[in-house]
Amino acid sequence: MASPIILPPPTLETSHLSQDDPSVTSLSEKSELDILSHVLYPDDSYTPDFVYWADLPLKQKVRFVLNVDKTEIAKEWAATKALFKRSKFGPLAWYFNNGILPGAGLGLEGLVIPGKVFRFKISY
Repeated sequence: MASPIILPPPTLETSHLSQDDPSVTSLSEKSELDILSHVLYPDDSYTPDFVYWADLPLKQKVRFVLNVDKTEIAKEWAATKALFKRSKFGPLAWYFNNGILPGAGLGLEGLVIPGKVFRFKISY
């Protein structure tokens, strides 16, 4: 099967817009980079100078990876604390619903018996 042809996007016609119209705004390259930088250069892969983490020297690479690990651990602990505040078995229920049941491959999240549907979920 042949791969689809990807065409570049058509150019926008702006000749009908007057240059004196204050409602027409144009984006500079700097503001476009500010808008798209979190998508193009995620914080867990690129430094603030837009350098990919694997291209860094060894010492900076280790420092970058340890920093990313530290921030992710802090986020996970904050989420775990929030689950504890809801219920003291909240983290256990979340792990059972999102880790054990789907990962077991047993199909326990939806068991179909003729005429009836049973859904298993632990609420917290």
